[in-house]
Amino acid sequence: MIFLYQLNESFAVNQALGWEKGANWYHTQEMIHRFLSRGLQHIKENE
Repeated sequence: MIFLYQLNESFAVNQALGWEKGANWYHTQEMIHRFLSRGLQHIKENE
C-alpha cells in the first residue's frame, strides 16, 4: 500500500509542478522524502 501511495503521490506532485525538474521539484521531493521517512520511523518505533 505504501508503494501505491508513493507512486500516486509522485505522479500528482510531478503533474502539479508541470513535469519540470528544477530547483522547486528537488526541494519538494526532499520535503516529501523527509515527511515519509519520519512517518515510517515513528511507526517502527511504536510497533
